[in-house]
Amino acid sequence: MIRTDVTWRDYRLIDQATKVAAFNPKFSNRQAISRSVDQEINYAVQAYRPVFIYQDGRHDPEAIVPAHFGPTKAEKKPALAPPPGDGMVILTGSVDEIF
Repeated sequence: MIRTDVTWRDYRLIDQATKVAAFNPKFSNRQAISRSVDQEINYAVQAYRPVFIYQDGRHDPEAIVPAHFGPTKAEKKPALAPPPGDGMVILTGSVDEIF
C-alpha cells in the first residue's frame, strides 16, 4: 500500500501546486529517466503546471534528459498553433534557476 499512497500523495501535491520542480529525473546509476518522475511530469503538464527541471550533467553524461524533455526541431512549421501544454517543461542550468 505504500507505493499507492506515495503515488496518490505525489499527484495530490501536483494538483495543489502552481509550478513543479524536478531535480535529477535521471539518477547516475540508471540508464533512463525515472518512470515515476516522467509520469509525474506528464501529469503536471496535463494539469497546466509548468515544470522546471534541473539535471546534473554528471548523472546524465549521455544527455538523456534534454533529449527527452528538450524542445524539438520541426522541419516544417505546423499549420496549427502548438497544442495546450506545449512548452510547459523548462530545462534549467542550475539549482538556483529551478527555483
